[in-house]
Amino acid sequence: MDLPKQIFYMEIIHWNDKVDRFIDKLDADTNIRVRLTVDLLEKYGNMLGMPDSKPLGKGL
Repeated sequence: MDLPKQIFYMEIIHWNDKVDRFIDKLDADTNIRVRLTVDLLEKYGNMLGMPDSKPLGKGL
């Protein structure tokens, strides 16, 4: 019997000027990669897979 899949939604709530300033100080290539990955995480959440995201373990 197939069990229904659970769908989780993620929202970044701790984004602030301090985070932006940190990312702005990164070199240009890293800055772009970080911002693109954050955009992908916002769009796809926990459904985003490798290489942009991977499980942390213990269900996270």
